Amino acid sequence: MNEIITTLSKEEMGSRLQKVRLRLEMTQSQVASEVGTTLGAISRIERGEIVHSNILYAVLAFYSKSISMDVLFAGYFDIDAPELFSKKNPALDSFVKAHLEKLESDAKQQIQQTQDGFKKNVGEALDKVHELLFEALNSQMRENTQDTQDKLMERLNHIIKLL
Repeated sequence: MNEIITTLSKEEMGSRLQKVRLRLEMTQSQVASEVGTTLGAISRIERGEIVHSNILYAVLAFYSKSISMDVLFAGYFDIDAPELFSKKNPALDSFVKAHLEKLESDAKQQIQQTQDGFKKNVGEALDKVHELLFEALNSQMRENTQDTQDKLMERLNHIIKLL
């Protein structure tokens, strides 16, 4: 484990918190909402500016649900260190769950729209096929009718000649 240091600049702490937030795939607005503060306060913390200590404590408490504070405050900080995110994260779990539910809802909606579009296109195609078949049959019937009429006329003319 990295040795804990006693001093860490506000800028370095802000940079580390920003890296953690980005690794959690959260926006400043989402963290602000979770902590109960403003986006501006989160932005100031990440820039290393002075904020009320209770806001900083709230942010640290929020992140402590997801990450090891020992690693966050260590002399050497690696955002990709496996031990950094070794804690169970209820906040991240609910955040991820909400995103997964949104993705699932969007996917279902897109599938439904695709199915509806497919049904509509197939219906239109079948209507066109029926129309073409009807026209072809109608044309064939007209030809057959004309042929039959022509043959009947020939027979009738033949009969008339015989009489």
